[in-house]
Amino acid sequence: MDTIRNITGTVAEGKNFFGRTKEIERAIELLEDGNNLILAATRRVGKTSFARKLKEEMTKKGWKCFYIDLQKAALPEFIRIAFVFELMILLAACSKEPDIPAMTLILENNWGTPAVISLCGTGTVTIDWGDGSESEKKELSTSEFTSISHAYKKGLYTIKISGNHITHLNCSNNLLTDLDVSKNTALNYLDCSMNYLKNLNVSQNIELSELYFHHNQLTNLDVSKNRALSSLACTSNQLKSLDISRNRILTSLICNYNQLTSLDVSANTALVTLNCTSNKLLRLDVSNNLALKGLFCEVNLLTRLDVNKNIILTALFCGSNSLTGLDVSNNTSLISLTCCNNYLTGLDVSKNIALIELTCYNNNLSIEALNALFGSLHSITIMDVEKVVYIANNPGTDECDKNIAIANGWKVDFYPPRWY
Repeated sequence: MDTIRNITGTVAEGKNFFGRTKEIERAIELLEDGNNLILAATRRVGKTSFARKLKEEMTKKGWKCFYIDLQKAALPEFIRIAFVFELMILLAACSKEPDIPAMTLILENNWGTPAVISLCGTGTVTIDWGDGSESEKKELSTSEFTSISHAYKKGLYTIKISGNHITHLNCSNNLLTDLDVSKNTALNYLDCSMNYLKNLNVSQNIELSELYFHHNQLTNLDVSKNRALSSLACTSNQLKSLDISRNRILTSLICNYNQLTSLDVSANTALVTLNCTSNKLLRLDVSNNLALKGLFCEVNLLTRLDVNKNIILTALFCGSNSLTGLDVSNNTSLISLTCCNNYLTGLDVSKNIALIELTCYNNNLSIEALNALFGSLHSITIMDVEKVVYIANNPGTDECDKNIAIANGWKVDFYPPRWY
């Protein structure tokens, strides 16, 4: 068994540094949020040990860390000279001309179909198609995508794309099995949808604002470093969890058709669109998402949904859950409401004066409940718009008084057209 030594007078490192876990985690969080950090305390309380431990942990996270020791610089003038000297060395090391970053794409082409890659940015890019053919060079534009295609025979190929200022990459629908963009720190937009990716590392792409990787095979994704992310779409993967607590300016999250059992959007107060349809969510709290306009949470396991604070909501799709009640009285901007395939026994839409489509089939609405619902439908005429309510397969469907809805200018139907 290892013995922890109580060391005084020297720096505690390795197994001899223990405790202060919360302090280290807090320091990491502050630095990752772009803050400067000063450790101020009396002598011999462990500042140096703490600083070195912090450097060690930050290095593990991919940060380039430097430790400048001026302890022996006793004279004030020498301190200044030593500090400047060390700083010049540090700046020189950081300012060396970097290697031209290369993105690597592995393509398993079992069909002999061509690969198509689209890029935006500045300067010249070089593409090595990995099949022995001559590399291609292209000048990029910042205003439009430059698309490059390449014919392949069946086989496994490694594509390398080199360029200093590639800001946008669209490599969707290319039969990719692997993608490495870790060296392209200028990347702002990435669409790698409709491939066979099982892993995606975007931890180095801190400028990324749009990320689309729907229809792949990812089981997890770390976007904690992508603080600039405003749009994230990951439809049809195998994600069991998704942490977006650090993505504070996210406005669009499309994570439908995954295996999520929980989803915390409390920190994402800028969200305008949230689509988490077809997951395994037992609970969804959108009380902090006051900017939300579109909420799509169908086909989950929700027994309750509170949208009272989402007063600018225009589209609410919460069908195929286990809801027994739904209060939309504060959602006066609501245009489309779908709450089919639940257990609703009543629904009041009297405050929803912008509503034009209401889908509430397959609930527990009795004759009385449907008649009350019809009576709560607004009678405002909206130019060139047909107002429709769908009521099939409720207990009161056959014997309810549809003329109440018709008198308010609504068409009463059974199922939406897509059902036919």
